[in-house]
Amino acid sequence: MNFNYKTLLKILLAVFLIAFILYNLKIDVLIETVQEVNILWILLGGLLLFSAHLIIVSRIKYVLGKFYKISTKKVFWSHFFGYLIGQITPGKLGYFSMAYAFKKDKIPYPLSTSVLLLCQLVSFTIQMILAGFCVIYLASAVETTGIIYMLLILGWVLDVIVLTLLFLKYGTWKFTGLIKRLPKGMKLLKFINSLSRDFSDIKRYVPVIFILTFFSWIAGGISWWAYGMALGVDLPFFVYILLNPLISSLTFIPITPGGIGIAEAGNVLIFSYLGIGAEKGFIFMVLDRAINLIISLLGLKVLLSKKFLVSKK
Repeated sequence: MNFNYKTLLKILLAVFLIAFILYNLKIDVLIETVQEVNILWILLGGLLLFSAHLIIVSRIKYVLGKFYKISTKKVFWSHFFGYLIGQITPGKLGYFSMAYAFKKDKIPYPLSTSVLLLCQLVSFTIQMILAGFCVIYLASAVETTGIIYMLLILGWVLDVIVLTLLFLKYGTWKFTGLIKRLPKGMKLLKFINSLSRDFSDIKRYVPVIFILTFFSWIAGGISWWAYGMALGVDLPFFVYILLNPLISSLTFIPITPGGIGIAEAGNVLIFSYLGIGAEKGFIFMVLDRAINLIISLLGLKVLLSKKFLVSKK
C-alpha cells in the first residue's frame, strides 16, 4: 500500500512537471517544430542507439564468457529484459533483474550481479567524466548566475567519480554487524561475501569494459547528433557527445519514474542557455524518450515468455 502511494505521488509529480513545462512553452512553436522533424535522421539516430546497446551486450558477453559458457543471443534478450524493467524502476535499478534471467543458465546470482555492477560502475564513471566536460563547456557559454549552477553540478559530478573509483579499488564495503541484525541477515551476508569475491575476480577485466563502455557512450552521443540534425539544431558535434551523458544522468533521479519531467526540464534549460530554443529542447527529449521506449520493448520477449511466466507462478 505504501509503495503504491509513493508511486502514485511520483507519477503525479512527473505529470505536474511536464504540464508546467508545456505551460511555459509556445504551443504553436512546438507544433511547428514537430512538423519540421526529419524522419530519416530520427531513424538513423535510432539505429545508432541500437548499436550502442549491441556494444553493451558484447561487453556483458565478454566478461560472463570468462567464467561460464553463455550464448550471445541469451545475453542480447536478457539485456533488453533488464533495460525494460530499468525504465520503470527508481534509479533504473531494475536493470539488475538480468541476473534473474541468467540464473536459468545456472550462472550464480553473485557472479552475474558482480558483472552487472562492475559494468554499471564503469559506465557511470565514464558518464560523469563526459558530463563534467559538458558542464565546463556550458559554464563558458552562460552568464555569471549560470556559471554558479554549473560549478555546483560539476562538484557533484566529481564527487560521484571519486566515490565510484574508490568502490572499484576496494570492492564492496562490509557492514557485517548491521547486516546480521537484519531479517535473513546471515543469508544476505553470505550473498554479499560471494559478491565481494566475484567482484574481485572480475576487476581484472576493467580495461576491456572501459573501452567497450566508452564506445557505447560515443555511439549514444552520435545518436543525439542525429536527433539534432532531425530538428535542425545547430550545435557542434562534440557537444552532443558530452550533452547526452549529462542529461541522461537526470533520468536516474528517482523523484519521478525514469526522471520524467526532470530530464526534460534540464534539456529545456540547457537549450535555452545555448540560444537554441526551449521548444526544441523539449521535443528533443520527447524523441529520445520515444526511441528508448521502442528499443526497450524488445525486453517483452523475455517478460512474456512462457518460462518466465511459469517461474513467476
